[in-house]
Amino acid sequence: MAWAAQGKTYAEIGLLLGISFATVKSNLDNARHKLGAVNLTHAVALAIIYGNLFMTEHTIYVRQRAAELDYERMYFIGEMGVVR
Repeated sequence: MAWAAQGKTYAEIGLLLGISFATVKSNLDNARHKLGAVNLTHAVALAIIYGNLFMTEHTIYVRQRAAELDYERMYFIGEMGVVR
């Protein structure tokens, strides 16, 4: 996604990663769908807005850990039968 944000084509990204055009397109389409974007440009914008693009490794780790803890809390609340 970062290379797409820099204007690289699917073919250029494929060459950089050593994977096929189709694999790059498939992965970026999957990311686009997960973000709920209508096209790749929209997906890049949403990824930047949501903070999923251009983050430090530490920030990514902290956010992933926070999401895991949120999931654990939600699971525990569900197990306890508490509904909010």
